[in-house]
Amino acid sequence: MVVIWIASILLEARSHPWVTKRWRTVKQMIRNKLIEHKQYINKYGDLPEVRDWTWRY
Repeated sequence: MVVIWIASILLEARSHPWVTKRWRTVKQMIRNKLIEHKQYINKYGDLPEVRDWTWRY
């Protein structure tokens, strides 16, 4: 689920100028979030931001 969530963010943001200029920072933020998520789910289950995530129409 998290991989799909991250992939959707990357696909959405890929052409955004802010992402293009700051790609290294964005990649590190994503890596940090994945590490945080793994640690959290090992202890408590899914992060609320992942568990409660829905498509916004």
